[in-house]
Amino acid sequence: MADPETIAELLNEEGTYQADGQPWSSWAVTARISALWPHHRYQEWPREYGTYPGYLGGLRDRLEFRLPRGRIGPRTEFVRGGLRLGEPLTAYDGTPAALVRAVKEGPVQIPGDPAKVAARVIDSAAQHPAPLRLVLGSDSYQAVTAALRERLAQVEPQQTDADT
Repeated sequence: MADPETIAELLNEEGTYQADGQPWSSWAVTARISALWPHHRYQEWPREYGTYPGYLGGLRDRLEFRLPRGRIGPRTEFVRGGLRLGEPLTAYDGTPAALVRAVKEGPVQIPGDPAKVAARVIDSAAQHPAPLRLVLGSDSYQAVTAALRERLAQVEPQQTDADT
């Protein structure tokens, strides 16, 4: 039974590519860790390595190769092509579900400069370690920081309980 440090060493020894020649993905690393750290031992997973099965948080810094965080690709016309949408309901106006109406009415405006976004995405691929979040635009920055502050505010009152 391997400990988290040994798991990181084993993954580093196996190298950047899996046995089948494919580069490691977050899913593949998680599956490999599951084989080395069985689910029935989840309560023994050390807190400093993140939550089980969120293995990658703590191990990511110990791996000598990069793990992709997501796939970036061009947008498609899927929404207006093969997808069939029902009629928008007024009960959902002013909610995130109102996007259905916007999509049915035509192209949805996406803020920002596509060339700048593409340049930032390409530049982020060369960073090591890659950023866990790539925030593009002031509206995104405002939304992300507000969400993180809200999560932190929910956790901070539990500090004394966490010391147990």
